[in-house]
Amino acid sequence: STQRHGGSNFHEKTKMETFQQLASFTYEKTLIEKYKSTRTGITVCLVQAQGPLVNGYFALSTEAHDDDGLPHTLEHLVFMGSEDYPYKGVLDLMANRCLAQGTNAWTDTDHTCYTLTTAGAEGFLNILPVYLDHILYPTITDSAYLTEVHHITADGEDAGVVYCEMQARENTGDSRCHLTMLRHMYPGECGYKSETGGLMKNLRECTATKVRNYHRDFYRPENLCIIVAGQADPSAVFKVLQQYEDKIVAKGPLPAHVRPWTSPIPPLESTVRETVLFPSDEEDTGLVLVAWRGPKWMDFDGQTALRTLWTYLTQSAISPLNKEFVEIPDPYCSKVRYSFIENQEACLYVSFDNVPKSKLTLIEPKLFEVLNRIAVEGIDESRMRELLYQRRLKHMNLYECNAGEAAAGLLITDFLYGSDSSLQSQVQELERYEALSQRPSSWWVQLLCDSTLNGKPFVAIVGEPSKAFGEQMRQTEQDRVNSQIASLGPERLAQLGTDLETAAENNGIEPPAGVIERLSVPNVENIPFIPIHPIRNHRQPLNLTAPDNVHLDLSDIPFFMQVDHLQTSFVTVSAIYDTSALSTGLRLYLPLFCSVLFQLPLVRNGVTLSHEDVIKELQAETVTYSADIGICGGIFSVGEMGQAIVVTVKMESSRYSKAVQWVQEIMTQTQFTVDRLKIVASKLINDITSSKRSGSAVGVAGLRCLTFDANRSNAAVVSFGKQSRFLTELVAKLEDSESAKGILADLNQL
Repeated sequence: STQRHGGSNFHEKTKMETFQQLASFTYEKTLIEKYKSTRTGITVCLVQAQGPLVNGYFALSTEAHDDDGLPHTLEHLVFMGSEDYPYKGVLDLMANRCLAQGTNAWTDTDHTCYTLTTAGAEGFLNILPVYLDHILYPTITDSAYLTEVHHITADGEDAGVVYCEMQARENTGDSRCHLTMLRHMYPGECGYKSETGGLMKNLRECTATKVRNYHRDFYRPENLCIIVAGQADPSAVFKVLQQYEDKIVAKGPLPAHVRPWTSPIPPLESTVRETVLFPSDEEDTGLVLVAWRGPKWMDFDGQTALRTLWTYLTQSAISPLNKEFVEIPDPYCSKVRYSFIENQEACLYVSFDNVPKSKLTLIEPKLFEVLNRIAVEGIDESRMRELLYQRRLKHMNLYECNAGEAAAGLLITDFLYGSDSSLQSQVQELERYEALSQRPSSWWVQLLCDSTLNGKPFVAIVGEPSKAFGEQMRQTEQDRVNSQIASLGPERLAQLGTDLETAAENNGIEPPAGVIERLSVPNVENIPFIPIHPIRNHRQPLNLTAPDNVHLDLSDIPFFMQVDHLQTSFVTVSAIYDTSALSTGLRLYLPLFCSVLFQLPLVRNGVTLSHEDVIKELQAETVTYSADIGICGGIFSVGEMGQAIVVTVKMESSRYSKAVQWVQEIMTQTQFTVDRLKIVASKLINDITSSKRSGSAVGVAGLRCLTFDANRSNAAVVSFGKQSRFLTELVAKLEDSESAKGILADLNQL
């Protein structure tokens, strides 16, 4: 147990009387404590993360054995008002007054989590009882259900916020394949196979009464875990919680609580294969999922080992599966990635994205051919050790950048599946990496065989695009709506329209004067900002000086340079290049340029390093590296400062000079090659095919092309609408040696 500074008598008394401490330890320089209320059963976790923000996570274990979407609909209805604050949107208005940017939530298969982030602890403590009231005692009125979940309009169409959300998601290729995979992975009576977002058919038949009953069963104090991450005084947190517990206790005792997710999980006894059609006007590419049952939740060593193995197999262009499926002239797909679903019994699956339709049936046999070959040839122990070292750095970086979010993920899963003693074992990730670094190739091969080969059953899903299937679905839906309109008749439809207007009026009642103002605005002087000391060679900021022990003379640097001095174990070097003067012809290359930049051969001291050597060294030495259009931009979309190219390398602080060297070499010593350009451009073309299936992506791309200068603005030029034709023509030109020389010349000029 770690000694806390500044504890008060009230704090100690509160803990002893109403909150039993279950765990207390320091991990990655962060104090983590876990308590359970002896009055109400609420679990409280405190994460003393540094920084100005206080993050709150309110997690409830939620289990469903149907596709009614009760966890999801309830998540929406919580924000429609509570017993003490029965007004739609009042929670967000009050949160904004407490220096938060509203509130948010997510629904996962096994839990629902509500979130809040405030600047400073004062506002968080002010809004905490209001948020708890919405979670534990929401109004869930018929009017709110009608507008927020599902209703039929006066025109006979089905609508509602939740309904429309699922309407947009339910029949995408990803959703249909993922749900089918889970149906087979968890057979029998098991909540992991349910669509907790809700299927449209079920949403049309669901009722507000069902939602209220679900809230009664799962939204109860014993099933609530509150995580407070940031510089919040524990005694103040306990004081607020204790005061709100008075209301909970006054409600009287509840029926006995049965912890969710404790029933045995039916086994996957045999391999299952299924082809899933999904509607698409573009029939060029589909997707493939191959999944296995993974370790039990308490097997932390097994989980870490399996994640590490599949990172080795899929992480980059030099990983075995990428080399076989992606980094070839005629690729099987544009991306290979793995996912790990942390359930009571895990699910590990590998996804093959943007697979040409002609190769959909080739993925599974090719995958097992490659895995069996690796089992014979063995694992590269040197690369595995480098990968584990990098994972260690990424883990440390995650806790330094956002300890609260990192710890919250662990604390939520511990709340769902753990015991009073499991938490401290769960967080020993660095120790597990160290142990794994000593494992020989034979150990990793045995893990591969035991987890995926040796007759282990699996689920293989082939997602096939079909324009005809989409047209059939549209016709079926239109027939259903027409039948619904005929069945309801004009009078009933008119009444439904009136009911909807009445519901909207009921939901729109404004809170009385003073309700929002009863929460005081926090004093910003109390926010604990992170001390940062910028040093520049141009336009030195006023009233900002470096500490006495930092002496840097940047006057001889020939370009603008800024050094931000702060407490960190890492150094980030970013070179920002202005693209405003580029010609339209060169500007079109930017997505390809940024995608290929860290995957090229380069010349170092007169010796050419292959692209594989470059990637291997980058992975061994860096925490992250990237080339973006704008700050945090995407391949076909720009970030902030979208007219800039931002090349970034992040490494341990002791390797600062190496970080500078990498940026310099990447921007001046790389060599564009026809082979690399073909492979990367082909991947981008496949990605574009997938993007065209997203209505919002197509809309945003079109809007940018209409809004921005088509010749001078990166926002317009890099949109996938323009890039589709450009990249397709480029790949064709690369087949001709003279045309290829022109492309190489363009990229070198860029």
